[in-house]
Parts: sequence; C-alpha cells; structure tokens
Amino acid sequence: MRAVIFDMGRVLIHWDADATLAGLAEISSADPAELLHLLGQVRHALGTGALPAAAFHHLLVEQAGSSADWDLFYPAFCRGLGRDDAALGYAVQLAQRGVPLGIISNTNSTHVQWLHAHLPELALFRSVVWSSTAGLLKPDRAIYELAIQQMALPPAQMMFIDDLAENVAGASAAGLAGFLHRNWDETGPAIEKWLSDIAEAPDASSAL
Repeated sequence: MRAVIFDMGRVLIHWDADATLAGLAEISSADPAELLHLLGQVRHALGTGALPAAAFHHLLVEQAGSSADWDLFYPAFCRGLGRDDAALGYAVQLAQRGVPLGIISNTNSTHVQWLHAHLPELALFRSVVWSSTAGLLKPDRAIYELAIQQMALPPAQMMFIDDLAENVAGASAAGLAGFLHRNWDETGPAIEKWLSDIAEAPDASSAL
C-alpha cells in the first residue's frame, strides 16, 4: 500500500499571509509592517505550540494594540485561510481509491481551530500532524518520523507534497519521496505517475 502526505497551506488550502496581516491591522493600532515584525519574533513559538492561542492573542493586545475581543481577533487572524475545493476534492478521490493520506503542516493552534471547523475532509486522513500539537516544525526530521509512525508504512512507500523546497528536502532526508508543489497541473500528474510507477514495479508486492 502506498500513501500520499500533504502540506496544508498553498497545497490543500489557500493561504494569503498579506490578507491575515490586513485583517489584524484592522483591529490593531499597529500597521501591517509592525505586525509582520512581531509575528516574525514569535513565529517559532507559535508554530511549535509554545505560545498558545490565548497567549498569542494577549500578546497582540499588549504589544500591537489589538482588540481584546476574541470574536474580532479570530476571523481577522484567519482571514488568509480559505478552502481549495479542487485540491481537497482530489484528496477525497485518492482516499476513495484506497490511498492512505496524511498531513504535515507548520501551523498554529488558532489556525488549527479554523481548519477543523472548515475541513470535514480531515476525517479521511490516517495521520494529521500539526506542528503546534507535535511541538516540532518542518524541516525537523522528527516531525516526518512522527508522521511515518502514524501512517504505519515504510517511508519509501509515501510521497510528500510541499510548496517549500526546504520542507521537501527534509522529507527526502527522512526517506520519503518528496515533490515540490508549484501548481496542481504539475502536482496531480506527478502523484498519479508515482502511484502508477510504484504499483507496476516488479518488486512492489514483495515490499508490502
């Protein structure tokens, strides 16, 4: 059995960082450039879950003059997120064909909340590794090894799709077949070719 593991932002969903900065600026006294600088300072802590959602919101209130109203903060911070129905639909088709699916995503706990609220397709994935839950960030080898363990398949039988070259390189170093996503016109056929090539390999059955 062969599997496909996806990144989330700009692969399975739309992600516009500028839209998020604009959303935060609307509820803050800081401008987008100041917010970008602040986010850069806490990016690692946010991504690993060391800075939980409530603490991050409080930090923005204190340092960026953001609204203390969570009901204003949440949609502003998630403004850059959006469903990519075509990409998600393709993942559903893979699952329906019996291809095990996984996710490895560098994200924060607030965006994880949005993802679970807007992506019922997550129920079809065998493994979902959020960096903020795992306490690890791509391209740390350990985050790929965690996904490999959850998928319960040899790494060579899994393809990893990401839009950042360093994350693809990290996956390849962990033994996965990595592919750099630029657009779905390239990525979809590449996945299909990989699945077909593996299935047709002479020793494919012996590798199970």
